[in-house]
Amino acid sequence: MQDLKNSGELDDETKKIVELIDTLAEMNVRVDYKLFREAKDSEDDDNMTMDKCKNTQSQSRQFICIVHVIHDTTFKKYNYVAKNGMMKLFRGFAFQLIFDGDAYPSPAEIMDSLQVSQFGASEAADDLDSRPLMLKMKFLPYMVRTFGCRNGLKTLSQSGANAYERYTLGMLQKWGMSHGAIKKWQPFFYQWGLYAKDVLVKL
Repeated sequence: MQDLKNSGELDDETKKIVELIDTLAEMNVRVDYKLFREAKDSEDDDNMTMDKCKNTQSQSRQFICIVHVIHDTTFKKYNYVAKNGMMKLFRGFAFQLIFDGDAYPSPAEIMDSLQVSQFGASEAADDLDSRPLMLKMKFLPYMVRTFGCRNGLKTLSQSGANAYERYTLGMLQKWGMSHGAIKKWQPFFYQWGLYAKDVLVKL
């Protein structure tokens, strides 16, 4: 990946993806990678589906790599070492690999080039599909209920509604929410804080 980053043949977005993967490898954190080959359904190159990579050759030279960050602490570590302009890190994301020409590496060689073997996701090519892939998609309403409403109850009960409002504001800013999104959700948290505080007092 280091050779790719310095090649000068990549567009800015691809360079940022390479930089992100390199940074995760250097951090020595637990990240799972799953590689899929985009298999052709027909002679039309635009009609593609995803198949788990096997130890066999395919007509397709396009791959999808799904990245799964395992531990919550990885985000804090990444944000600490990330430079200005680097891509944000998400729990789960994917990127596409496209190889030109007739020759292209095997799935195992691709995983090795990503320098992720230490994370247990680049065994022999015929073992690539032996480990199940699980991604828990945490959409905003779920995160609001879990991290805002539930996890904020301790702050609300111990320090009051104003402290709770500061807690939720900091939470939204940490998530990188836009000004418009914060303006939308903060009244909800304010009203929830007033309601929940009254209920907690009666318990």
